[in-house]
Parts: sequence; structure tokens; C-alpha cells
Amino acid sequence: MIVAQLVIDERPHGAFRRTYPLYKGGEGFHLWSNLLDDEAPHRQVLERFAEAYPQASIILPPYERYEDYVECYGRWNSASVWIYYETILSSLWLWSKDREAVVAMRTALMPFAA
Repeated sequence: MIVAQLVIDERPHGAFRRTYPLYKGGEGFHLWSNLLDDEAPHRQVLERFAEAYPQASIILPPYERYEDYVECYGRWNSASVWIYYETILSSLWLWSKDREAVVAMRTALMPFAA
């Protein structure tokens, strides 16, 4: 099961402030799953999405067994979108300073998460 949550937050989050260098507030979107570790669906969702939307410019790092804390960047509506997922917590996080970009990317991504 995958659960989606839209997060609007202008406060910097400690971990995200360190790993997202362009952070100055913005809007994020979380996808959660009850599948953990190698069963977490986030890499597969992103791979299918990147194949269907090459204009998103998502290039994931090579797969590693037991991977965790995976991040990359994409583009949507000409805006940079930070993409981060954890397999231990089974969460996928999209973040952008551009609200319209992250909302539109979320809309396009959701059918791949179903």
C-alpha cells in the first residue's frame, strides 16, 4: 500500500536543510509505503516515471542492495525538484521552491504509484 501526503511547509527541516542546498522554503510531497527495505517501491516508481517522462531529467544513482538515503534532482515545469527516498522508512519525498512544479509533478507521478 502507498499513501500520499502533500506537505506545505516554509520551515527548514534539519536533515533536508543539509542535503538540499537550494532550500529556502517551498513545497514538498511525501509518498509512504508499508513495504520496507528492498521491497520499498520508490525506486521502481521513479524508474517508470523517468521512462515515461524523460523531460523530467531524473537520473537515479546505480542500485545498491540495501540502499537507503537516495537522492537526485529532476526538472518539472522548468523548475528544479529535489527527489529523496529512504527504504528503511519507506518514504519518497519531492521538494521544490516552485509550488506549481511540485504539484504538477505529483499529479503526473501518482498513476505510477497506484
